[in-house]
Amino acid sequence: MYKLEATGRGIIRQSDKAFIPEAAGNVDWRDYLAWLAAGNTPEPAQTPEEIAAEKAAAEAEAARIRAKAADLVDALPD
Repeated sequence: MYKLEATGRGIIRQSDKAFIPEAAGNVDWRDYLAWLAAGNTPEPAQTPEEIAAEKAAAEAEAARIRAKAADLVDALPD
C-alpha cells in the first residue's frame, strides 16, 4: 500500500503514487502511521530490479560518453 521515498522525507502511496511528507498535521501521514501500527511494512524505496535497471542505465550512459570522447580524440588532427 505504501513505498518508502528515496530521500527518506516521506512515503509514496501506491494507489495513486502520491507523495506524503512526514508531517504530523498531515492526515495522510497519520493514516500511514496507523497502517504501520497495525503491523504493516512499506515496500523499499527501490526494488532490486529498479536498482539493477538504474545501474545498467548509468553504465550505458558512461559507455556512450567514453565512446563519444574517443571519437572526438580520433577526429583531432595529428
